[in-house]
Amino acid sequence: MDTLCLDVIFEIVQNLREDLPSLKACSFLSSPWFIASRPLLFHTVHLSAETDDENAIAAAFYDKLQNLVKNYPYICSHIR
Repeated sequence: MDTLCLDVIFEIVQNLREDLPSLKACSFLSSPWFIASRPLLFHTVHLSAETDDENAIAAAFYDKLQNLVKNYPYICSHIR
């Protein structure tokens, strides 16, 4: 099977930037799709809480994010 040019993959992924389920699916297709989709998936991360329950959820999410960054440091370049 022929493979798509990386430029075409990036263009397809850019057109899916608002469709998170599709971006997640693209990230599992192959390495080029993973490389193209990850920056968009991790473009923005918001942590906020207004209640104690939300604080607990945010703290758990922060711990998971911290572990993710520790285990996959290259992902930091995709987080601002």
